[in-house]
Amino acid sequence: MQAGQQKQRGMPRLLKLTLSNFRNYERLVWSPDASLLVLTGENGSGKTNLLEAVSLLSPGRGLRAAPLTQFGRMGATNWGVSARIETEDEFLELGTGTQGGQERPRRVFFIKLAADPGAGGVGRYACCCVDYPANGQVV
Repeated sequence: MQAGQQKQRGMPRLLKLTLSNFRNYERLVWSPDASLLVLTGENGSGKTNLLEAVSLLSPGRGLRAAPLTQFGRMGATNWGVSARIETEDEFLELGTGTQGGQERPRRVFFIKLAADPGAGGVGRYACCCVDYPANGQVV
């Protein structure tokens, strides 16, 4: 970079999205090949489900604010969504899903930050759980 030039700030980029037992997807590992995407497909093919999965990785209850019991594929009680995102100077791994063996759904979140993609297990971690009753309201 030459003197007087500023580094342009880029938008975060989704590098990989993984779904397990989520809505109509038994298992999906998707690595978008561009930073700008257009999703096309037949009705019921899962376009909105991809958007809903990404929305669950941000604060709140997702695109439709649906109860946790509606996210599992064919009534599955365990489901998961994870993503690898590239920011300006870090790689971020996010995940959310339900934890099995519970009387009621328990949603778990996972965050890993790594300054270098080759850092492997080195990084900063955070994890938390949120309990939802059957009506989907946070307790």
